[in-house]
Amino acid sequence: MRRIFSVLALCSLLVLSSADCPSAPCPARCPEAVEVQSDFVKNHFDIQRFWGVYYEIAYHDSTQPRRWPIKASCQRSVKSQHPGDPKNYKDLFSLNVGPGKGVNAVCDLEFNLTHSPGVFMGHWS
Repeated sequence: MRRIFSVLALCSLLVLSSADCPSAPCPARCPEAVEVQSDFVKNHFDIQRFWGVYYEIAYHDSTQPRRWPIKASCQRSVKSQHPGDPKNYKDLFSLNVGPGKGVNAVCDLEFNLTHSPGVFMGHWS
């Protein structure tokens, strides 16, 4: 049993060590959201057209590895207006994780709207 945990720990470390900046040096700082946002989004973002169901069909997200034992799949985000706070929105994020058929993990997230269109500050509900 102890050997299994050692192997799992080693596999986790290998996944984590190859996750960040695999092909280029890491940036000195993370850019602000508005620095990487397109002019189109800055000028035309409409929050009313933002609500809905989104699936990740092509992604690179090291926090959701597709390799064993995590095997993340079927990432889905359901975005809707917060029922009691017009300055926030709800995001029910879910993904399937684990070996075999896995289990559906759901994260109840909330995001604060900011003064910049299309830029949000997220937090756990």
